[in-house]
Amino acid sequence: MAQLKEVLEIEKSRQTIEDCLVIHLFQEGTFYRAYEMSAWLCFRYIKQFKATHRQLKAEGESLVLIGFPVTSLERYLTESNIETLLNEDKKVDIKINPEYLKEYDDIEHLYEDYLNWKMCVPLKNSPKKGEEHQFQENNVNTINIEELFEQIIKYPIEQKTPIECMLFLSEIKQIIINKNR
Repeated sequence: MAQLKEVLEIEKSRQTIEDCLVIHLFQEGTFYRAYEMSAWLCFRYIKQFKATHRQLKAEGESLVLIGFPVTSLERYLTESNIETLLNEDKKVDIKINPEYLKEYDDIEHLYEDYLNWKMCVPLKNSPKKGEEHQFQENNVNTINIEELFEQIIKYPIEQKTPIECMLFLSEIKQIIINKNR
């Protein structure tokens, strides 16, 4: 897999409408991911995938991406009548039908639509290292069952990764063990 910096350089190098016909897919494990403009093109012309919008370390910069299983690529290509330009180790470039972008007079209008879409994808703030969820506990030994239930109910499980959920459950277990001693 290419480094994120390389991926972003590829996405920022689009100069013409013709350059915007190409979707760059990068294999990460068993998934293909498309970033930035490629993600928008996939979303708009292949399938409305769930997009993720993340804040980057650099102040004010963010990135949007979509992903789908490697095994689904052939089906999407067939359904969308899209041709493969490049298929090398961990990278696939596909070209959408030029008719799709006929509505754009210039690249500025296309970028405007892309940026509007990107801003509509909710920004997902990932916690900084060491800022993972910690129980709001004054003292593990004094926490009561109602407070424990309240913290479980408030935990945003649908926004957490499986690892974060497992750590949260581990914290709950430890509190219960310590409480019963």
